[in-house]
Amino acid sequence: EKSMRSSSLHLKQVEEKFSAGLMKKTDVLQWQVKLQNEKTALQEIENNIVTLISMWQNLIGKNELPAKIDVAKLNIQISAENIEEYLIKVKSQNPILQMLKTTNKMSKTAVKMAKGSFLPSLNLQFDYQIASADKIDLKLGNDDDSWNLMAMFSVPIFSGGTNFANLQSAKYEMKKAKLLSKSAEENLLIGAESAFRNLQTKVQMVNDNKVALNFAKENHKIINELFEQGMITNSEILDADTMLFGGEMSVVNAYYDCILAEQEIKKYLK
Repeated sequence: EKSMRSSSLHLKQVEEKFSAGLMKKTDVLQWQVKLQNEKTALQEIENNIVTLISMWQNLIGKNELPAKIDVAKLNIQISAENIEEYLIKVKSQNPILQMLKTTNKMSKTAVKMAKGSFLPSLNLQFDYQIASADKIDLKLGNDDDSWNLMAMFSVPIFSGGTNFANLQSAKYEMKKAKLLSKSAEENLLIGAESAFRNLQTKVQMVNDNKVALNFAKENHKIINELFEQGMITNSEILDADTMLFGGEMSVVNAYYDCILAEQEIKKYLK
């Protein structure tokens, strides 16, 4: 819309200068073509926005628009948190790593239980029987009552082969869980570090493009003043327009890349 308004204003100025004999017909045609192309592009953008909003709402299941990103706040957050702190958070919060830690604990417990099957067992059993059927006398030491105390000691001899096989299987599963956990952690941390550094780059690109846009705006202002004074050609004002709105699009694209990069680092924390 800003580009259309600017082109419409320039077209009016060129038409006035053409009427005064200061511009050629080709200059007028150039601005007419530019204005028409921008109208077509704006209509296409509006249709795409409607489609994207509908897709977004269907994806999240809510009738709301995506939140705007605060790049200044995001830049401060990145500056305050270094890569080591972020990786520590990934280790403690990543659900995959937490699940693998639980698997490791379970495999260690399974090994301990398998080792326990080789140990001898001691069982104690105590029975007390009341002889009198007429009344109940719970006092110990009655001559008619009887009691029994047994101690049973057993050693797993015949099941030794099965127990050994179970122990070896448990040790194998524990070693396998450790290797999988270590490999997964290394890969996740490499990905998390790459995502964090990528976000730093994208934030810097936003800031750099904003600086470049300020230069383009200043250049556009100067070129417009010279154009009104008739000191530059039609092509130069067209180039300044292209530079200005190209710079604005670069900032928009940098914001979009920044949003994607921000979501990428959050992916490793949940």
